[in-house]
Amino acid sequence: MKHFIIFSVFLLCAVSCRNESGPKPEQIAHTFLTAYFQIDYDQVLPMCGPELKADLAQSAERVSQFTPEMQNKLRQDLSEYSFKIEDVGLNPAKDTALVNYLVFTPEAPQGLPGDLTMARKGQEWKIIKLVK
Repeated sequence: MKHFIIFSVFLLCAVSCRNESGPKPEQIAHTFLTAYFQIDYDQVLPMCGPELKADLAQSAERVSQFTPEMQNKLRQDLSEYSFKIEDVGLNPAKDTALVNYLVFTPEAPQGLPGDLTMARKGQEWKIIKLVK
């Protein structure tokens, strides 16, 4: 019985420590969405899994080909956007999270739904899917 209690305490500590290390999915999602709507691909790309990273790298390449005036106009338009994270659904068994958010724009002040899927790779959470 004593060994069972010691093992249970050890297991509880191990799970708690694992879950507490590093930024939480909601914090990472907030940082990602902030940078995404600021067109800050230098900050966004390292936060992504391989497939999303490749897609966003193509977007970054297209934006880099815009004239400076067009880039400024795009940044100005996006500066009117805001977002609110509505829900973070964690699946600890699979080390995944689904983040639901709303994007508020001048055209959609009630908010447009979006979601992103995250997966933990070691101690790090990566954005693996973005649905706008």
